Amino acid sequence: MPEQTKQVWLLARLCLRLKSSTLMLIIIIFLKNVQESSGETLKYDDGSTYIGEVRNGKPNGKGFITGRPGSKWAGRSYDGDWVDGKIHGFGVYKNLSGDIYAGQWKFDKAHGKGFMKWASGSSYDGDWVDNKRHGFGVSKDGAIYAGQWKFGKRHGKGFYKWSPGSKCAGDSYDGDWKDDKRTGFGVYRYSSGASYDGYFVDGKKRGLRIKN
Repeated sequence: MPEQTKQVWLLARLCLRLKSSTLMLIIIIFLKNVQESSGETLKYDDGSTYIGEVRNGKPNGKGFITGRPGSKWAGRSYDGDWVDGKIHGFGVYKNLSGDIYAGQWKFDKAHGKGFMKWASGSSYDGDWVDNKRHGFGVSKDGAIYAGQWKFGKRHGKGFYKWSPGSKCAGDSYDGDWKDDKRTGFGVYRYSSGASYDGYFVDGKKRGLRIKN
């Protein structure tokens, strides 16, 4: 990858972190223009268009794809690495809803390190396996969770802080999780300063160990 393009990829990730959708769009257009100036064009029967490096009639290397209304890629785009016609390596993907993923891919699936920014404003930065959050990552949707994940669910050790304005605003939990629920040993801290450290099952306290 040329040094200039590497720098743009790094800037793209920073823009996602800073919630700068306008600058992100500028970067995607820039990358598209870079590839238009040096790559081949593949036009598919469904109306999708690929611009970039090609080998044996398939996208291979760096390339950009999008599509007109009614095509497979209508309203969606991907700019990044390809191997034998599949998304593989590093790239930026945007779907019809406006969600953006920037990170590593393995044969058309988010796999490795990646940052996802949903159109709703929620985000996730961390490990992915087969399009699911898996490993360690940080999610933000008003509330914040930093910890382990297993196939899209909070599972293992993790820290959670409730969002401002919620029923439990200011409270936090640090401990074990299973299938998206507080299960195992953990410490629950109240906004009042009191805390509970003990066992949880399906998100509920089991036993009383409250400290003031």
